[in-house]
Amino acid sequence: ATAKPASGLDDLYVAVVMADLDNSYFALANPTLFHYNFASQRWQVVAGRIQINRSRLNDALPFLENLLLRKLGEILGIGLLWGDYNLVQNSHYLGPNALAAWRDLGCTGPLPVSGYHWDGKCFL
Repeated sequence: ATAKPASGLDDLYVAVVMADLDNSYFALANPTLFHYNFASQRWQVVAGRIQINRSRLNDALPFLENLLLRKLGEILGIGLLWGDYNLVQNSHYLGPNALAAWRDLGCTGPLPVSGYHWDGKCFL
């Protein structure tokens, strides 16, 4: 963005770089800059970085689009900001839209999370 819109920030800058990472990772991502929105009283991510593991790129090509979408989610705060918005309780995610999607997959009960990631039991 070259100028701040009158209604506040509405852009996200993401740097995607090739990196030499531990071989257990296809890619890593993190937010790098936050802006506090006084109107909503919440933090907004305005910039982030995705590092793609140079040595694993060929292995990741078949699912690169999904990998990048997941990493964009991490930049936007999926997992990282859940606690700030009271979206996790007793290792279960409470967001109503995610719970609806969880049930649409045929899963029952609460939506479990493990650390900053969804628990993949029902997704397998």
